[in-house]
Amino acid sequence: MKINREDYLNSICKKIKYKDKRKSIYDELETHIEETKNEFIRLGFSNEQAEEQALKEMGDSNEIAKSFNKIYKVHIDYLSIIIILILLFTNIFITNMLVKEHFIQNVNSLYINIFIGCIMAIPIFAINYKKLEKYAFLIFSIGLLFAWISYFIIQYKLLIDKNIIDNPIYFSYISILLYIIAYAGIIRKYGKSWKTLLVAIISIISLVAVERISLIILLTITYLIMTANQIPIKENKRFYTTLFSVIVLLTTMFVGILALCENKFDGPIKTILTFFDRDTQVAIMKKNNNNEFELTKDFTTSYYSYQKKNEILSQCKLFGRSDSLNDKNYIGGLETENIFLFVISYLGWIPSIILLILIISIIIKTIKNITYINDNYGRLISIGIISYLLISSILSILISLNLFPIANIALPFISTGNINILFSILALSICLSIYSKKDILKIDSDYRELIC
Repeated sequence: MKINREDYLNSICKKIKYKDKRKSIYDELETHIEETKNEFIRLGFSNEQAEEQALKEMGDSNEIAKSFNKIYKVHIDYLSIIIILILLFTNIFITNMLVKEHFIQNVNSLYINIFIGCIMAIPIFAINYKKLEKYAFLIFSIGLLFAWISYFIIQYKLLIDKNIIDNPIYFSYISILLYIIAYAGIIRKYGKSWKTLLVAIISIISLVAVERISLIILLTITYLIMTANQIPIKENKRFYTTLFSVIVLLTTMFVGILALCENKFDGPIKTILTFFDRDTQVAIMKKNNNNEFELTKDFTTSYYSYQKKNEILSQCKLFGRSDSLNDKNYIGGLETENIFLFVISYLGWIPSIILLILIISIIIKTIKNITYINDNYGRLISIGIISYLLISSILSILISLNLFPIANIALPFISTGNINILFSILALSICLSIYSKKDILKIDSDYRELIC
């Protein structure tokens, strides 16, 4: 029976599970058939005989398709997905506890964010992230747009209520995710170029607008880790280039912090001083008519806050609810930076440690996955994302345990409020998506070797 080349190739490609590779496989196989056909023509075969013989040489289409599917296999990290689902259900449980204790009003926003995150995770998992690399500057521009949208929302709300405390930084989290993806592409393309440094500086400065020092620090450290990973410190020239980049980025971060503190001296500066200096701690306390110390206006950065947290931690049990939870106004930021303190107070030390192990497990599992990623672009994105989540986790836990100055840093997958949970879902979805294609998005020589 005569074999038709087009039908033969289509029968193979239809069986290739990863659709994005079908066209390149089709073209590569066709080139190989054409080369084999020309060899037979040189041996004296007619054009038709050479075509038929070349197709026979290729072998059974089903076997070829199976071979390609073994190479281009999608790796689904089921363990990470299970841990993420457990953390999501834990977040729902904790949020309901917060509602029960009247620390927050409802859980509707949480359900909405989880739903949106899970829906968005599906296309993120399916997308070919390699196509994003050439749009790095466009992605960076979109991130910049979201940062300024957040700024204008803040300014609009301040016009309505000048005493507003909780700034809407929803779009800033989206900006950070886009910045990391963009920076991975830009640093790969331009390396130690001034363009890379300029992108980092502009993105850090853009976060000053939303008045969150924590975001500035976290993004700066993330950039430094990504830069150090991309530029090996082996040669003296590269060492000095990396050192220069580090100095510039750190300088930008501190300039941004100072610019932010210019208008809000009583916030960040006081927080740091009260943490390290007892005299300052006492100085910012205010005495009432009974000659007793009472809360200052900025109670989350006062000495009272640190003293109260120590008192709460000392009363926490191994299991069960602490008596210190009776006063619903005992500390601020229970839904964000002090969420781990709330968990310890409500559930006890043992359940809190188990929760901590789950968070550490998903981070370690993601770091392990990164070691298997062959594509430098995908690996760099994953390093940036997991660095941000790891630093956030460490600082958030230290803040809850009274071992670090108070800052608005969320604990991934656990903190509620804003879009912390949505950010966590999307961030790890990107990492899982990259890992799933670790064998698919190798260079085309993978299947050249198969058919040659």
